[in-house]
Amino acid sequence: MTHNQQKKYDLVIFDWDGTLANSIGHLLVLIRRSIESVGLEAVEDKHLYGIFGLSFDQAIRSLYPDVTQKQLDGMTEFFTEGFKSAEYVASLSLFPGVVDILNHLKQSGYLLAVATGKRRIGLDKDFAALNMGALFDTTRCGDETFSKPHPQMVEEILTELVVEPSRALMVGDSIHDMQMGLNAGTDVLAVSYGVCDESVLKAHGAIVCIDDIKDLTNHV
Repeated sequence: MTHNQQKKYDLVIFDWDGTLANSIGHLLVLIRRSIESVGLEAVEDKHLYGIFGLSFDQAIRSLYPDVTQKQLDGMTEFFTEGFKSAEYVASLSLFPGVVDILNHLKQSGYLLAVATGKRRIGLDKDFAALNMGALFDTTRCGDETFSKPHPQMVEEILTELVVEPSRALMVGDSIHDMQMGLNAGTDVLAVSYGVCDESVLKAHGAIVCIDDIKDLTNHV
């Protein structure tokens, strides 16, 4: 697929955790431990799933509106240190088919980017552990821009890569990914194996919801 007329898009922007990286389980553990580290009361998993896609600060403030800055700083430090642990690095993997689909898209002439709520230090650690960085033309992280669902991440990627919103597709697993893409004027496509049900993702604007990342080739 190299002829421009056969391509719906020039750029595919991916969320990271829960979309490309199979990291949600360990992130849940890190979040729970971060909350415990400052003595806050635990919340149910269903509430934790709802924060994925947000920056860490916004996620915690949405769970604990009365959190103090000292508590937030403590949790942030604990959470960030967790990315450096051998336990986290050993647990990190990509979903089946991710490397193949990214290589296929790259070879077919697509620009590729990542827009993640993860902090820069965390994404860089993941990229280093998985040898992934060279596949992407640019990336944006939650501590560099406004948090999802604000469109700033996507808008900056579009500007840097000189791509019109109508020629870009946002791919993610959370409602925050869908809303961010729509807010930036791109189409949005959802994966069903992350943190949200297909019905929820479609209700938040996904043009389609795929069960396998390899199916992305049918929609770009």
